[in-house]
Amino acid sequence: MRSCALGCLLAFPARMIIIILVISTDIIGRGFQGSFWIPFLGFFFAPITTIAYAVAMINSNFSLQGPWLLLVGVALAADLAVAIDGGRRARRSRIRFETVSRGPRRGEGDAGRENVRVRG
Repeated sequence: MRSCALGCLLAFPARMIIIILVISTDIIGRGFQGSFWIPFLGFFFAPITTIAYAVAMINSNFSLQGPWLLLVGVALAADLAVAIDGGRRARRSRIRFETVSRGPRRGEGDAGRENVRVRG
């Protein structure tokens, strides 16, 4: 639960920037040439890349070349890093139960086994 909240907080500023750009300017609309679905999906799945792509398309006359292509690549890497790190944190924070054997005591037989909570 904690890792999900952290991932949402990391992606929150980029989504706020997209909302501000959509309300106050036409950068997103011009950058994606009037398409609705690509920036809409980008808002949820790759917000940093969505902003970088829109800015790069406007400033490079609608052809990604040179440093603008590098900017979009770095933004894509940042989005992937946030997504991958969130998955790792979620897997790390799960608790699993393992059966741990402490060895039988006198007269207990197999009763020396018990479930112990282990972080994994």
